[in-house]
Parts: sequence; C-alpha cells; structure tokens
Amino acid sequence: LVESLRWDAMTPEVMPSLWRLARRPGCSAAPRHYAGGHLTQYGTFSLLYGIGPYAFLPFMKEGRLSAPLSALRSAGYRLETYDATGLLYYTIAPVVPSQMNRYESFLGRDSLVIQRMTTSLSEPVSAPRFVFGFLYSTHGPYLYPPSFARLPTSGPGVATRTGVVNRYRNAAGYVDALLARLDSVLAPRLADGSAVLVIAGDHGEEFWEHGLLGHAAVQFHDERTRVPLVICFPAARKLDLTLSSHADIFPTLFDWMGAAGWDSTQLTGRSLLESSPEKVVFLAGAGFPTQAGVFALVTQSHKFWLHLNGPDLQAVILDSATDTLDRPVPVTAAVRQDFDRALAAYLREQRTVLRVN
Repeated sequence: LVESLRWDAMTPEVMPSLWRLARRPGCSAAPRHYAGGHLTQYGTFSLLYGIGPYAFLPFMKEGRLSAPLSALRSAGYRLETYDATGLLYYTIAPVVPSQMNRYESFLGRDSLVIQRMTTSLSEPVSAPRFVFGFLYSTHGPYLYPPSFARLPTSGPGVATRTGVVNRYRNAAGYVDALLARLDSVLAPRLADGSAVLVIAGDHGEEFWEHGLLGHAAVQFHDERTRVPLVICFPAARKLDLTLSSHADIFPTLFDWMGAAGWDSTQLTGRSLLESSPEKVVFLAGAGFPTQAGVFALVTQSHKFWLHLNGPDLQAVILDSATDTLDRPVPVTAAVRQDFDRALAAYLREQRTVLRVN
C-alpha cells in the first residue's frame, strides 16, 4: 500500500517500473479502482477487512479482528506488517497489531520497509506468509533522496503548483524504484504461481483541481479517492476490473486460492473473478457514520454524493450526481433509477455488516 498514490501517477514517465509491471503476463491493472474514501484509515481498513469503509469506526471501536487475516492465521500463515506511515498513531488505528505475528514501524523510512519485506520474502519458506508493507514517501511534504530530484520544484519559471506536483512526482519515482526492488525478489515466485503481489494507493491527492491541496477535506472527486491497483497472480488476466474497490481484493484472492472452511459472508467485497455489472462502490467521508454523515456511492455510470439526515442510517439525502469524470449531471429518471439501485445495495449490505435495521 502506498500513501496518497492517485491513479494517474502510474505512467511510463513517473512510475515506469509499476507501469511495466501492470502490463507483464500474469498481472493486471484496474482502470477504475477506488480506495475506501479520502483518508488512510478508511482505505487501509477496507483493504485488510474486505468490507466497505462504513464499518471502520464501529468495528475498530469494538476491537473486531479482520476476518481475512484471522482466516489466514488459522490456516497456518505467518502475518507480517512493515509500516512507514504510523498507522498505530492514529486516534483510531485501522489495524489490530496483535493479529500480526510481527508488526514493525519505521516512520517515514520507506527503504527500511522494503528492506525488511525483501529480507522476509527471501528467507526459505517454512510456512506460507502474508506480508503487508505501507510506504509513506508520496504523502506531503513528498519525500525522496536527492538522486530522485528529476523534476524542478522551484526556481525561475516554476509556478507554485508545478513545483508541488513535481515534488510529488519525484517522490512517486522514488517509490517506484523501491517497488521494483520488491518485484525483483518476488518475480520468480510470481512466475511459478507460488506468490501473489498486490500494489495500491490508500487514497489519492488533490493538486488544486477542485480548489484544494491534499486529501483531508471531505470530497469524493477522483483525485482524492481513485487509486492504482496492480495485481499479479496466475488468474489476474481473467479479472473483471471495470469497477473495483479495496474491499474486493481479499475476496478475489480467496476465490482464486479455493479457500474454504470460513465464513465468507463476513466480507462484502466481491471476487473480481466473477463478472458483476451491478457493482456499487462505497466511499466514506471523515467520521462516517458515527461522527459525521457524508459519503458517496459509485456505479458504472455515476457518482452520487450524499449525507445522512440524522442518526438513522437509512435516512439518506442525495446532494448531487456526477458522471464518471466528476461532471455534474441532472437527476433524470434514468439517473434516479441508477441511484435507487445503488442505495438499495448499500443499505442491504450495511444492514448485514453492522447488524442494524
């Protein structure tokens, strides 16, 4: 997982190694993939729990464990996390470290995260393992060694916005080089089908496209919520990636593995090995649903911006609708039909997960 990595950073110019990896046999890249929202907690939770981000605050306040991680551990997997972002320092962390056999933090030190990951993955396999790494460099102020200062960030002729964007792109180039080191260690196992590699962003980053810088404000534009997803395993080319989210990653991998003997109803994501033209993606705003009530639903055709009308999770107000390029559209009968379908799916799923009426 990579901090603040928006989908359009994955280009041959900015992240050439990741761009090439996405096109390698046995790998695929999702054209329209969303994290759980505009904040780290929601994206990380949705990925590790396989559940829509509306469950983040209720689940973590109750101390609930991740069902996918519990299933892996019960099956004899060794679980390791190497984190440069400081997940455990959030007021409410999106991970329970006791679920891991090993949890190490290296604040702002991505090279150490990759070093620890590659060392672990190079060791003889005494047991299957799940290794989770979280890189920080693409989070503001955008960090990279001097050797990666490829684009100018200040000086004559460099506007403020251009300088900030270039700093971000330089940081993304540094992350790309680190991911290439990870890939070089995993490549033989990816080729023989004994490993899976998943790379994604935890949320995006806005550079004043809609008047703001960063990702903290409650906005659901693609710049803040849409991220790359590159996934490598033998069936990756068969994936239905027309619209996907972090909650879909574990269901997909478990489907491919033929995992059995555990309660798959605890996951709300869908396996991307199955076609689903009715897919709906949920995006949580900061504090949803116990502290604030702003969220969005994404379909194949629209993004619906909503808020709760009080504490009732079913009392939903539609604020606006946009198309797949975030352009406002009128709420015609067809748009309303798409919204009603998306809302019904969301309420049905939320009732199941949160056990509310």
